[in-house]
Amino acid sequence: MLIRAYSDLHGMLPRVDPCDVLLLGGDVSPLEGERDIELMSAWVEGEFTDWLTACPADRILLVPGNHDFVLEARRDWPELPAELLIDQSVDLDGLSLYASPWVPTLKEWAFYGDDEMLRSSAAAIPEGTDIWLEHGPPYGYLDRLWRDGRHVGNPHTRDAMVTNPPQFFLCGHIHEGAGITEHHGVTIANNSFVDEFYEPQFRHLALRAQGRKLRRSPEDETNASQLWTG
Repeated sequence: MLIRAYSDLHGMLPRVDPCDVLLLGGDVSPLEGERDIELMSAWVEGEFTDWLTACPADRILLVPGNHDFVLEARRDWPELPAELLIDQSVDLDGLSLYASPWVPTLKEWAFYGDDEMLRSSAAAIPEGTDIWLEHGPPYGYLDRLWRDGRHVGNPHTRDAMVTNPPQFFLCGHIHEGAGITEHHGVTIANNSFVDEFYEPQFRHLALRAQGRKLRRSPEDETNASQLWTG
């Protein structure tokens, strides 16, 4: 099974090469008009749906991000050719995935989670889950802002990985944090498609699954103008 993971497209809809599963880690909405629910609904039902339909993936999973006001306001999209996941688990041919959108500190944005929300969401992840698909990174890992050097990730997902480690933690949100690292044996990948200036970098992650074992597959990370350095 081949899995491709993108995050933070911000309205840019790239060519996606064939895969079994396409994972979208949030902030799919265009910046212009992102708070206009009517305008964004038309975009989701039109251009975005057309792009999803054309993607050569057998299954598409989408977790929202803090720019996706339309997905916070409207969570039922019966015609969307993707599964919209908010604090949900799914099975991927024997692998388990849990998806959650909440991020700290951004009270005026979509899917803001206060400390209690972040704690309860992390605690709800089923034991033994193979992939955590979160919009935001864990605190201290791929979450540093270029403007002032602050870490702005989620401390509760970081702590939860120690006692309930997945194979992969996939995220985005902090564009300048794009890359790969590890925490207590967990591979963490920030798959932000754009950089901190919202310029496309065409970054994504490819994973190969053999049974219950996942591995990164750099040879499948095609159509990338900026390759991973982590």
